[in-house]
Amino acid sequence: MYVVCSVATLAGVSVTARVLQERAQDALPFRLYLRYYDVPARTCACVDAFQSDLMGEQSDSCSLVEEVETGFEIYFAPDFGVQNDDYYTVSPEVCTLAAGESAEWAVQAREPAAAPGDAPDVHLLLRALPLDCSGPGWRRLEPPPQLVRVRRAVRSGRLKLSCCELRVRLCALDLPYGDVLRVRKRFHAINVGNGVLELGVETQAPWCVLDEREVDAGGGGHGTDCCCTTHAAARLHALPLRLEPNSSIEMCVEVSVSAAEVWPTAAAAAASASQTPVYPPRTVHTTPLHMFDDVNILRTVPLVLDMEFPVLRVLPTVLDFGVVADGDTRKAYFSVSHSSRTVTLDIAAQWIGGKEFKIWPSFLRIPPGGSENVYLQYTAT
Repeated sequence: MYVVCSVATLAGVSVTARVLQERAQDALPFRLYLRYYDVPARTCACVDAFQSDLMGEQSDSCSLVEEVETGFEIYFAPDFGVQNDDYYTVSPEVCTLAAGESAEWAVQAREPAAAPGDAPDVHLLLRALPLDCSGPGWRRLEPPPQLVRVRRAVRSGRLKLSCCELRVRLCALDLPYGDVLRVRKRFHAINVGNGVLELGVETQAPWCVLDEREVDAGGGGHGTDCCCTTHAAARLHALPLRLEPNSSIEMCVEVSVSAAEVWPTAAAAAASASQTPVYPPRTVHTTPLHMFDDVNILRTVPLVLDMEFPVLRVLPTVLDFGVVADGDTRKAYFSVSHSSRTVTLDIAAQWIGGKEFKIWPSFLRIPPGGSENVYLQYTAT
């Protein structure tokens, strides 16, 4: 913790800092506060620089030992608490400030504390002494001391995410044949608490977590003096994460979909030319992404892979032209639709058989939820 104070008087001051422990049960009318400091060794003005090196006491090992005196300052003041340095330290203890100048004091907890038990609440006592106290016909009084209460609070992190679910919707017709399609999703992990969060992130296939880092691209065809940077991403299923208080980080997850593994090839191979392959029009796979600390799972984000397999529907399934005389022509039609709710399908219609049948149109474009008619003409020969 840092305490910043500025001088509001017209004269410079010397400020001393002390740590006091408040004890209401031991309150007294006044109290004496002590401060110890080192007094430099006195050097006689008549001794030159060469002789001053020999002044002092020599030990048995013939090394030069200088005596350092200890001085102490007594401050008689109202009772602000018991002087106690077992739990906290303050630095600097003494500083000099000019008029209008500011200074910063650092208060740090001792780890481990010199005294057992939890650290109590303390006061930081700042005593200011004017550098110019008096002059001919005037005197500057000492300003009242300043008290700053120091309380040790428990810091804890709190995780917040920018989303509650990540969903990837794909159509199996968009998958590259014989290759792998990778789709990335991003979200933010936010630490809204006042403590550091040490987390672990874990997921499973087909999802992974990307560890994106910048690497130096110098020497990669740009010359040795090139300052370009490129991004390298490592695909991991587990990743450590550190979040500072009131900070956020962008997370990236990736799903890999292989056309050879996804397409229902077994159902298509089992069906004959006159049969429609039977497979589910839609599959949904959910993979959890866990974010946890050493004790609990703090958040779980469902990673959803929603895969569509468009199924064509033809109604009616059977066309009956009845009795057709030689040279006569009959026409009928059937409706074609599909099960996809997101994509528009381009369908080719082709007749395989005798020349007495003709089909029109040859190409259809069917939007989601729509249908188109295909006309079939039969001429008896």
